[in-house]
Amino acid sequence: AYRASRPRDGDEARAAQLGSSVATVGMVAGVLMVAVAVYAVPKFALGQAFHRSFFHRTVYENIAEEAVSAVPSGVTVEAANYLGPQLSPRDKVLLWDGDGGTPIYAPWIIANVSTQQFTFRGGIAEQVQRVALLRKHGYQTVFERGGYIVLKSPSAGTSAGHSG
Repeated sequence: AYRASRPRDGDEARAAQLGSSVATVGMVAGVLMVAVAVYAVPKFALGQAFHRSFFHRTVYENIAEEAVSAVPSGVTVEAANYLGPQLSPRDKVLLWDGDGGTPIYAPWIIANVSTQQFTFRGGIAEQVQRVALLRKHGYQTVFERGGYIVLKSPSAGTSAGHSG
């Protein structure tokens, strides 16, 4: 017949001791893994990410930042695809769009004529034509460098952008 065994004296103490031993081994293993990672990561490509020199802007990114800085805060601006996120905290941003037959004629426009933009199926030539059309309608060039062109409509008023 089966008899339920009662815990013997010292079983609880042995179980507690075994539990603390497992926890100690786990803690030592974790510390050892961290130590190996701290030693090994700088020796591989990922280690470069921990140095200030890893994070730098290209000349093209600096020019893009200058173009963004040429647009004043609080305005509506049509922007080339990748510039919208930099403008959205301070301006109402629309995509510089080539899908429609006619431009939206936003008060401010940041065009990019050095790389093909998202909605311009005709490529860079179509983008250059769009800038020419905007200039024909009175848009003034506020900034032009590295393929970025910041245009201000005649109705945008006299506020000028700032450089920075």
